[in-house]
Amino acid sequence: MRTYTNARGQGHVFNAELTDEDRTEIQAAMFNEAVRKFFEKFQLGKVYYISKGALTLMKSAMK
Repeated sequence: MRTYTNARGQGHVFNAELTDEDRTEIQAAMFNEAVRKFFEKFQLGKVYYISKGALTLMKSAMK
């Protein structure tokens, strides 16, 4: 987790690399409230079932 500052103010972001049951890897980014809710629950090397997440198209500047 890290803290950032932009034109809208300060916030927190947490990045994670996720692998599904087919071994497909994706990167996930969680911001602010999601960081507060989930950051402490993730442990490296553990298996989690993630459901009902939101999918948002990433801005090209963030790629």
